[in-house]
Amino acid sequence: MVTIIVPRRTDRPESDATGLFQYHLRSRRKNYSQEEFAEIFGAAEPDLEEVERFASSHKMKLMEIHPGKRSVVIRSAINELQTVFAVRMHYYKQAHQLC
Repeated sequence: MVTIIVPRRTDRPESDATGLFQYHLRSRRKNYSQEEFAEIFGAAEPDLEEVERFASSHKMKLMEIHPGKRSVVIRSAINELQTVFAVRMHYYKQAHQLC
């Protein structure tokens, strides 16, 4: 499985979170519900749709879509993933170590 991270939406003025959480006192911060957070800071619907089109055009299976996390999890055969993403995957085995 591969997780694709989608950019944060930029179509809302509130979505510019520069310093939003860093510089405000906790008591003055707005507490967002998960739905509000996803709507303001999550992935934009057109971006998620583009990833869905990309995945289906390459015969990948959509496993999970998380607008709030800005992620899409896809599944495909290793050889397909290597071709589509132009990567070479290797299998590594680490010897058991005691700490």
